[in-house]
Amino acid sequence: MAAVVVWMKVVNAPDEKTADPAPTVVTQAPPTHTVTSVVADPETDAAGRLRDQATADAADFRGALADRWAAQISAKRPGLYADGRTWDNQTILAEFESSRSRYPQVRLLDSSEWPVFSESGWWVTVSAQGFASADDALAWCRGNGLDKDHCFAKLISSSRGPEGSTLYQK
Repeated sequence: MAAVVVWMKVVNAPDEKTADPAPTVVTQAPPTHTVTSVVADPETDAAGRLRDQATADAADFRGALADRWAAQISAKRPGLYADGRTWDNQTILAEFESSRSRYPQVRLLDSSEWPVFSESGWWVTVSAQGFASADDALAWCRGNGLDKDHCFAKLISSSRGPEGSTLYQK
């Protein structure tokens, strides 16, 4: 749509000549806008955010927390049916974020990256205080009211295997 402005000046003064008014036409082109819409798949977005979080958090366990015990409070993968629902990346991310707000020391691991886990493809949430022993991690579980189905001790190591890396609450 073009906008047209017409401006006319008419002067009628007694001592001036009367002239035919000449119209002035100004045409303005409409502004052009490019609208880009990106439709993001929430499931793909959540998977990317989980990967990014696990990559960032892995640095802690490759550094100061290497070969230390942690309290594992969750392990989920897409398609798992547990706690009355089927989990996907969005619900796993939401659970992780909720845990992190409740327990600020919580970190996320990708079980595929750590030989202490016997299966790959799990998003594992751990409380990363760097406990000296499995018993210390289990005491943290009990102290936070987490039962044996929702918290146990896990050794996080990039050089050890799964054997002897897990201790459950009794």
